[in-house]
Amino acid sequence: MLEYADDIVPVERKQVTDFFEEINISYREDYIDFLAKFGGNYSKMFQRFEFDCTFQEIKEIYLENAVYDPVPPDGYCIIGNQLMADAFIIENDTGKIFNKYPTEYKPIIGKADFENIDIFLWWFLYGTYSDNFIANFSLHENIVNLDKYLTSNRIELIFYGTKYFIDEGKVYIYYENSHKLYIHILTDDFVKRLYE
Repeated sequence: MLEYADDIVPVERKQVTDFFEEINISYREDYIDFLAKFGGNYSKMFQRFEFDCTFQEIKEIYLENAVYDPVPPDGYCIIGNQLMADAFIIENDTGKIFNKYPTEYKPIIGKADFENIDIFLWWFLYGTYSDNFIANFSLHENIVNLDKYLTSNRIELIFYGTKYFIDEGKVYIYYENSHKLYIHILTDDFVKRLYE
């Protein structure tokens, strides 16, 4: 899907690591890789969801809040700022991404919004560029049992309370609360390139 994201501007990796070392914040390597690869501009895939993952935005959040309290607390890093939901953070130990801030006395309880950076990125790319490679789609309602739709070879991605499955050239999007299942049939060309 990255082929469609032609407006990505990287940031020099050393510039990113130097900043975090200067302000004495520990980080994950995949987090630094993400900022270095995607943090140079406010690209279309992030604009669509009003989610600013630019390195400049993240630096400004850290520098503005350094005067008051460290944001986020130790063990977490800011991965992006979303207009409607404020900053999202990544947990250094696990790589999970949350929209909640822990406090000194109250850890984050509950599921992560995204299990890792790869799923986080997949969500933005798929949501922005899927019109380029979806041939058709269908909606099924009141679905409680997904087994009749999916094989055992499926890839499962879970975030925002929604389950995504990639299975035999199709993407299944299941909304647990409403029991709705969308099936996106991918173009033959996209599937071929996906598995090359």
